[in-house]
Amino acid sequence: MAIFKNTVRTTDIVTRWGGDEFAIIFSGASLREAYAVMEQIRYKVEAKFNSSYGLAISAGVILLEPDQAVKDLLLTVDQTLYKAKVQKNLVVAQVDIPC
Repeated sequence: MAIFKNTVRTTDIVTRWGGDEFAIIFSGASLREAYAVMEQIRYKVEAKFNSSYGLAISAGVILLEPDQAVKDLLLTVDQTLYKAKVQKNLVVAQVDIPC
């Protein structure tokens, strides 16, 4: 969790979501900005732990829509995270991010 907290901004919220799952709320960040931070976190975890422990990060990054129901939010994040978990050690955005 230290890598998460040391990589995000002080305005972001990092919390444990489940046993081995975390949620990060990037307050006021664009999808591109949140994706870039998650890639930094993925890289740091891979560099520090992958060779010794085989630890990797799979992350789904979504954008909260105004007036979005919690049920729809959770469904969207679950689908996006599943795409990342299938390939492992990958960050997947809810929609393609243009270059």
